[in-house]
Amino acid sequence: MQIWYECRYGSEYLTPDTICSEDVLIIVREDFDYGDMLQRTSLAVSTLSLEHGVVISRIFISKERFLKEQSPFLLNVRREGVVLIC
Repeated sequence: MQIWYECRYGSEYLTPDTICSEDVLIIVREDFDYGDMLQRTSLAVSTLSLEHGVVISRIFISKERFLKEQSPFLLNVRREGVVLIC
């Protein structure tokens, strides 16, 4: 798996006493199997979630789709996302 770009979007921080959520879009350079990607990242995501008391949601997308698609979701991510890895 070669990550091309990773960004956080739509994250919610309600109050210090509530569970936070982190939404992460992972853009992959080449074609990939979505189920395989979920399985390959599940242990790391669940460990981080438990250690930090945060719910982490992740979405995988190809680089080509990220660059070309003009869906409301991707337009919003491009406008408001915070780059984590580039």
